[in-house]
Amino acid sequence: AKMKTEVSRMNDKTSFSTSIKNSAFIKNPVLFESIGIAPVVAMAVSVKTAIMLSVISAAELIIIECFASIALKKVKHEYRVLIYALLGVLINLPFWLFFSKFAPNETANVSIFLPIIAVNSLIALHCERVAVRSTLKETFFDAVSATIGYVLIIFIVAILREVLGSGTFYSIKLNLPVQLKGLLLPFGGFLMLGFAAAFFKARIKSRY
Repeated sequence: AKMKTEVSRMNDKTSFSTSIKNSAFIKNPVLFESIGIAPVVAMAVSVKTAIMLSVISAAELIIIECFASIALKKVKHEYRVLIYALLGVLINLPFWLFFSKFAPNETANVSIFLPIIAVNSLIALHCERVAVRSTLKETFFDAVSATIGYVLIIFIVAILREVLGSGTFYSIKLNLPVQLKGLLLPFGGFLMLGFAAAFFKARIKSRY
């Protein structure tokens, strides 16, 4: 019995690490499927907004995926998608109120884009691909893995845009000789995602 338990734990660790590797690097949905890019392009312009976006996205991904696995497997596809959006709004609202109180400037700058997170296509994709077809444990592994992959891209894009576009890091001035203000606009987000996708693709080809 003890050996079976140990083997089960080892298998869980292996499947979890494989899931993270796939979601974060090899099959990152943001870079290679263009899923969930709207919030990144619109909001990931600084470390502070990256933290805000990451926290809300992580909460939505994990909670909604697990809920879909538990309660939505027998619900029709059209209704499931509506439920994902509704749950996204319900999860989004308290976080928006929290950040409005403790980070009012950053929240004001991106508040017009916050509703985008509630209908993030990444959530619907993972719920439909995994959650409604898998056990709760498998779904949780997938949600955490997708969160790690998504948050990784959010921070890469946000740090580059803040440093190169604003000349700051976490609002601390770096006194850089040149600032590329255009990177703070949506097309700057697309540029960063394009370069990140190229870099990851090259690394994946060389390694795998």
